[in-house]
Amino acid sequence: MVIKVPYYFGDKDIEKVLEKHFDWIEKKKSDLLQRESTILERKFCDGEEFFYLGNLFKLKVVDFQLKPLIFDNGFYISKNSLPQAKNIFIKWYKNQARETFSERAIFYSNLTGLKFNKLRISSARTNWGSCSYKNTLSFSWRLIMAPIDIIDYVVVHEIIHILVKNHSKEFWNRVQEIVPNYKEKKKWLKEFGHELII
Repeated sequence: MVIKVPYYFGDKDIEKVLEKHFDWIEKKKSDLLQRESTILERKFCDGEEFFYLGNLFKLKVVDFQLKPLIFDNGFYISKNSLPQAKNIFIKWYKNQARETFSERAIFYSNLTGLKFNKLRISSARTNWGSCSYKNTLSFSWRLIMAPIDIIDYVVVHEIIHILVKNHSKEFWNRVQEIVPNYKEKKKWLKEFGHELII
């Protein structure tokens, strides 16, 4: 679990925040551990379902194919690739994430006139996206499992951070101009984000 504080906070300020919110932090840690423990270990077998762009697709294990993993309205994995199945899936998701998030970021960058420096794909488990002070956008590859409107919300969220580097009222007003129902998207991530995992 990562707790973020403003860059100008000193050690004493951080200690005060930790003391003040100790119970809340412990509850969040407990919630995260409980969520992770309820997720079944993947078996990578016939019929197992995987999220992609908000939809569930079944996996089919096949005897032979040229690529280890193919997506065609379902996932097809070569039997020989099963020992590395998890890593193969992650690599595939990362490739799709880079392509989709780049496309959406360019679209919203052009729409808003806010230019980002570069885009990177992270392996963050609880932080869907971020925008650095140098305007580098980072997105967790796991977000590619979410519906496209949720992806768009996260992309817009980080694009707006190029202009407003905090979560002030001004920030949320700017987000709302592009995603009027952004609160629904935030709620969706809170409720279902833990399912976007392998």
